[in-house]
Amino acid sequence: MPGSVLPIALSAAAGLAAVAVVRRSAHERPSPPPLFWLTVALPVLVLWALRAPLVDIGYDTLNYHVMHGERGLWGPLFPPGDFYPYFFPFLNPAADLVTAMFRAVLGYRGGTVGSALALVWSAEILWRLLAPSVKDERVRALAVLLAVSAEGMLWEVSGYMVDLLSLPVLLEATRLATVDVLPLRPLHRRTTALGVLLGLAVALKLTNLVFVLPIGLVALVRWLGPRTERPRVLAILGAAAAGAVAIALPVAPHTLLLLAKTGSPVFPYFNELFASPFYPPIDIKDARWGPASAAEALVWPLLSVFRPERLSEFETTTGRLALGWVTALAALVAFRKDVRLRAISAIVLVGGLLWSLGTGYHRYGLFLELLGGLLVALLAAKLMGWPSGAEPGPASGPALLPRVAAMALLFVSVAQSAQSAMLFLRSDWGGRPIVLRSPGEAVREARYLLRDRDLRAFLSEEEKKAFPANPVWIDAGPKSNGLMTLLDRGAPMIGLQVDGCSWIR
Repeated sequence: MPGSVLPIALSAAAGLAAVAVVRRSAHERPSPPPLFWLTVALPVLVLWALRAPLVDIGYDTLNYHVMHGERGLWGPLFPPGDFYPYFFPFLNPAADLVTAMFRAVLGYRGGTVGSALALVWSAEILWRLLAPSVKDERVRALAVLLAVSAEGMLWEVSGYMVDLLSLPVLLEATRLATVDVLPLRPLHRRTTALGVLLGLAVALKLTNLVFVLPIGLVALVRWLGPRTERPRVLAILGAAAAGAVAIALPVAPHTLLLLAKTGSPVFPYFNELFASPFYPPIDIKDARWGPASAAEALVWPLLSVFRPERLSEFETTTGRLALGWVTALAALVAFRKDVRLRAISAIVLVGGLLWSLGTGYHRYGLFLELLGGLLVALLAAKLMGWPSGAEPGPASGPALLPRVAAMALLFVSVAQSAQSAMLFLRSDWGGRPIVLRSPGEAVREARYLLRDRDLRAFLSEEEKKAFPANPVWIDAGPKSNGLMTLLDRGAPMIGLQVDGCSWIR
């Protein structure tokens, strides 16, 4: 117990810091109008409801997400007696704790609404990011709806996969890094607020590191560039220290716990370097996904359209990643004087390159899809002659070619969202259909909404007697540890799945 005091204290401090940043950000801009809630938020929640009564039994959900969340929320992440010679129990449980909180209040079926609410929050930030360039609220609502309706987000809007939870954090960090310089707070406050957001993004998902770096670099250039009044050296050093501490704060609790338990702060990743005795001296790499060479990685966001079998398990894509990447490249070349557009484009391009070199896997690039959708709207507004946000009148309309280019961008985006909707109707990431495909089953399952908090309540008396009072679970196959945790979250587990992980090298 004494060894866990520091991680708990750091977790509490990180949580309070995140709440302070979110509250301050919420007071900076007014809430979106009713039009946003009707045309963007409501459709997202309807899409969630189309699968809500059906239980999420996806591979990753029952293979470790439920275990992380339930253990972390109700007890120790590593109960005495655990033996796991592979990495699932050692991933940061921060995002799974969020879903576990929803599950504790709303039950197993209703708890998936956390993913939908994260997407609505992301849409609200996109609304604010578009405000300076698109004043017409109807046009802005359509642009936001197109941005959030990429296939990667629709596949996860109704499940327990955690990739959506970090999107509003990354978007808010992007907004802070690219906002106009003059009205900003003092430099140390800016770096602290940005640091908390970037650290929280990494705590929610380690693969967000590839986006944290370009967002931080853009903020550095924007805040210390030639157009700003340079602060003194001591002020810069103080702000850098504040930012570094803020970034480390959300990540430190889990990192210190891993270091104490395994001897590696990122166990089991990069174990060739850290050489923890609890894992082979290898670096984990899923060779199924991403570019096949460094040369492919340079253009993987575009190339992935032609290699969808290496993008995700679905082996299909609408190309939203590619559209955002190409749009960023075009905006960076064609509109060098637009500082804000150039900054967002740089985040997409650099983030896309780092994502490609890291994994190139679709789920880990959802931020690129979302930011790419924002860029499409910003570039279309620019091409339509709305540089300051005011729609052009008859006398100030753009030339024919830019208008045609803007319409082409929007047409492709609409077509992609329509295809995303068709893919959503087919299946989600866990393989569930929508309720309209199985209305009878959906009605039967809907009876358990808000009532399915305890898996043991669904067992017969004979089945309950089959479980000992203090079990030790044997995790010998995929999708079993989630069910075991729901039956007894405090029981130790012995994991024997490692021989099946043939993709680890």
